[in-house]
Amino acid sequence: MTATIFPNSPIGTVHPTIVKTFNYLKSLPDGCNVWHFLGMRDEEMPDFLVLNTDNQAVLIKVSSATPKQFKSRLQMMLLGDKNND
Repeated sequence: MTATIFPNSPIGTVHPTIVKTFNYLKSLPDGCNVWHFLGMRDEEMPDFLVLNTDNQAVLIKVSSATPKQFKSRLQMMLLGDKNND
């Protein structure tokens, strides 16, 4: 079967990488719930919230960067640099 995704199809114009991720997330097992933040078009906000059958959650931010672009960018530390405390 498939995961429940809210809404059940992308609305409006969305980037192809979002559509690809949306379709992949629909293939998660039954009992998984996925929310797509269509109403929050802020680039800083996550694109998806996934809740699995154990009530564990993950936020997903989709990027359209190529592997080459990704490697050339400086990645900021999610929780900060311990050396800059």
